[in-house]
Amino acid sequence: MKARSIELKKIITLMLILGGLSSIAAIIWTSWSYLQLMNRNNIRERMKSNLISYTEETDRAYYSLLRVMEQMSINGVVGNITENYLTQKDQYDQYINKKNLRAQLVGLNNYYPELLIAFYYDVKNHQELVPNYANVPISLDYKGVPILLEAADNIFQAAHDSVFYPDDTIVYSVYRRERFGEGIFLDCYAEMEAVFEFPEQEQKNGYSLIQMDEKGKVCYSTNPVIIRGQYLIREEMPKESWKEFAQEGYQIIAYRSELGYINAVALREGFYRDEIDTWRNQIILIVSMVSFFFVSFVFYLYRLIGKPVNELSRQIEKIGQGSLQDESIPKCGIMEFDRLLDDVSGMKGRIRELIRQSREQEKNYQRVEYEKLLYQINPHFLLNVLNSIQWMARMNDQKEIGEYAGSLKKLLSYNLGKEGSSTTLRTEINMVRNYIFLQQQRYDFEVNFNVEEGDYLNIPVVRMMLQPLVENAIRYGLGDKGLIEISVFEDSKRGFAVITIEDSGYGLSQEKIDQINQSFEYGWDDGKKENTGIGIRYVKAMLNSFYQGAASLSVNSKKNMGTKITILLPEKEGETENDPRIDRR
Repeated sequence: MKARSIELKKIITLMLILGGLSSIAAIIWTSWSYLQLMNRNNIRERMKSNLISYTEETDRAYYSLLRVMEQMSINGVVGNITENYLTQKDQYDQYINKKNLRAQLVGLNNYYPELLIAFYYDVKNHQELVPNYANVPISLDYKGVPILLEAADNIFQAAHDSVFYPDDTIVYSVYRRERFGEGIFLDCYAEMEAVFEFPEQEQKNGYSLIQMDEKGKVCYSTNPVIIRGQYLIREEMPKESWKEFAQEGYQIIAYRSELGYINAVALREGFYRDEIDTWRNQIILIVSMVSFFFVSFVFYLYRLIGKPVNELSRQIEKIGQGSLQDESIPKCGIMEFDRLLDDVSGMKGRIRELIRQSREQEKNYQRVEYEKLLYQINPHFLLNVLNSIQWMARMNDQKEIGEYAGSLKKLLSYNLGKEGSSTTLRTEINMVRNYIFLQQQRYDFEVNFNVEEGDYLNIPVVRMMLQPLVENAIRYGLGDKGLIEISVFEDSKRGFAVITIEDSGYGLSQEKIDQINQSFEYGWDDGKKENTGIGIRYVKAMLNSFYQGAASLSVNSKKNMGTKITILLPEKEGETENDPRIDRR
């Protein structure tokens, strides 16, 4: 029973219906996004509110510490008592002033309840000037705290764990160096406890505090990802300004205080989604239904349209790759696509027939051209050889004439041989040596012949593969140096026999290289004009025919830098030592 086809217009109508349903889903999504935006704005305001509260506390603490530093300076009340203590000579007076100084330091706590400790540190003697009221050991560890800013000889330090109290108390601190008495340098240090805490809801949501210096370098952080020493803000922020950005998976709002340092509040970006979970659960059923409907539509569309399109694409791709086997193409049930698939099947059959006819014509054409070139001897070459023999016979009565004639005989016998159209690489190289010997009797040039010995020299090759290339090098590539380099070696890793012929001539223009790279079209009247490049194109055509595209010939040339021809011949498994079709003379 013939399968029923569906018209494409019906499918398009169905797609329009589904598009309307998708629009409904888009409205739902837009509503969700708008609610999300409102929620983000609410979160942003809460973050800013907490950041303002935190900055107000830090400013208040630093201003209080600054006033403590003023009192501890040499011009302050406590500093004046310190000066008297250090300049007294009488021991009793020193005792009284020392006791008074300690009382004044203790008294600072009455004015500033959050003040944990204030002391003078003798830099030269590495000890506290008078015992502090908290009776805690004092060291130089306070200098290792990151610095927020420096102003009027005061060094403002970032929030940190107290270096004197072991219970992880977070404090703010300021210190400065003063000169007392007769050149005695003391560090004035004071720290206050940080009392700011996020509201309970913000603590549950994972808010974290960050304190940075004027250059945006993190000096204090309660964030598990953003650590001390990291730069969050590269550009300069004006005082009392805001900046919002995302970093390390957190949304961060920063504010620069009027003092110059920067405070920031960070909240993980995923929290934005967590805040709308309640509303999302209310529409999850609708979204799920729309998603299921959409997936079903996609699957149905694939079955009706996607599958035949894929089949059509697969058939066209196979044709492009040269696969033209006659096969049954399954019907898809849509009239338009079924007609297209039938047309593709018919096209494959027509292409197969055209290829068959083309191959037959190509074989006949190559056979004629190959026989033509084998039996066609360049008259100029024969004339030059005969002239050389005549000249040598007249001027010399030596054995070179015999060697010259013998080489010519071998070469002509090889070129005119009909034992087979192929030979071995070793035999081809020997014949080229004879050809070079003959040419060297007429032209003054040198040849560096480097042949790597090996079994690969026994691979079958096409006859007269190298002679046209060497002839071109002699006629057009000798240049001023008069040198030709021929190298033959084996590339065992890639399985190629490699032949390079490099001359020292004036090189080829790009137009000539493009002409050489064209397909070989040897007309019957080509022999009447200069045939530069014909030999190279012919060799390329013969290599392609003999090795079925597995061999390659490339030409590299630059103006005034010579020309290099590289041939890659595939090594075939199984040497042809006893093959009678291979000419090994």
